[in-house]
Parts: sequence; C-alpha cells; structure tokens
Amino acid sequence: GCTVDDYVCSPTPATSLHFSRRFSIVLKTHWLGSSTSMSTFMARSYTPLLAVMCVLLLPLAAMAAGTPFHIEGCVYCDTCRFGFETILTKYITGAKVKIVCKDSVTLKSEVVGEAVTGRRGRYRVAVEGDRQDQQCLAVLVNSPISNCQFPDPGRNTATVILTRSNGIASTRHFANAMGFFRD
Repeated sequence: GCTVDDYVCSPTPATSLHFSRRFSIVLKTHWLGSSTSMSTFMARSYTPLLAVMCVLLLPLAAMAAGTPFHIEGCVYCDTCRFGFETILTKYITGAKVKIVCKDSVTLKSEVVGEAVTGRRGRYRVAVEGDRQDQQCLAVLVNSPISNCQFPDPGRNTATVILTRSNGIASTRHFANAMGFFRD
C-alpha cells in the first residue's frame, strides 16, 4: 500500500516520489543513481529512442518518395454483355492499357504508363512521380480478340490514386477491372 503523510508517498523501496507543496515531482531510483526531475528523466529516456527513430525512418521516407507507384488491374471480355464480371467472363491476354493523368489546373492530359495484359488478363504499370494535383485513369486501348473489341462504356476506365499525401503507405495500388463487350 501507499500512505500519504505530509505529501510523501513511498510505494516501493526502489522508487520514491516526493511531492512538495508546489507539486513538483522528484523521482529517486537506484538505477539513475540520484534524484532527478521528471522532465530530465523523460528527456534522458526518450532522446536515444528519438535519435534511433530518426536515423531509421528518415531514409525509408526518402526512399519511398522516389519509389514508383505500381498500378495493377485486369481486363476481361464480357461474354454475356451484363456490364460486370460473371462466372462466364473470359480474361484477355494481350489487351493494351494506358495510364492517363489530367492536370486539374491546365487540364492537359499526359500518358504516364502503358502495359499489355499477361496471363489471366492481369497488367502492372510502374508510374514515376507523385501526381497529387492530377486525376489519373487506367484506360482500355484495344483487345486482341476479334469478336470482343467494343469497350464497355461503364467499365472502360478505372480511377487510380497516385499520391503519397493520402495516408496510404503502399506504393501498390489496384484499379477496378475493365472490360470489352463480346459481339
């Protein structure tokens, strides 16, 4: 137990807290070797931790700023013309996709990446630079399947976010699936 008598509290033999009439806290411990104020104790305790965090985390943040974004998605042929993926959907190998970013001030569009879908209709595009003030879209370009060439008007683009200023730590971003209608 802890007894309070004239503002003195001694919970354990190793540590004693002395409260003066001005309520300043003095901490006595055997491992510090002397009396020290709480603010000095906190500064001594956390300064090495803060230094280690700065040494370890700042280079990681600098590396992340130069790391490209990786946009991933897939392209399919809508065999039933439903406007969405079903169990009968066929994924297209060899379809072309591009990433287009439009500046919100100048309204100028720029192609920042292109890809061709691989196995199971999947693509991956690396995009350099932070595009915070731009609206970026993954856009269907063409399909290698002759009877599946018409882009679905509701699924021919997918919005992608290409900024590090949104709280997302990963540089791997996923775009919604895009599709072509079968004839």
